[in-house]
Amino acid sequence: MGTQVLLANPVCLVAYTIATFIFFHNRVPFEEAHLIRFFGDDYREYKARTYLGIPFLGLAIGRK
Repeated sequence: MGTQVLLANPVCLVAYTIATFIFFHNRVPFEEAHLIRFFGDDYREYKARTYLGIPFLGLAIGRK
């Protein structure tokens, strides 16, 4: 997305933003499920005290 901002390409910026959001919307729950299976309660505790870090994605997947 940064390259599209740098190149001032608004169409691709929107397309890249949507594609990136969709990718992480699908990927984050899959990875979190794997981490919960592997680390159990330790990961649940970590997840409860940390921020996802991707704007608006936490709301979309039910996480802060």
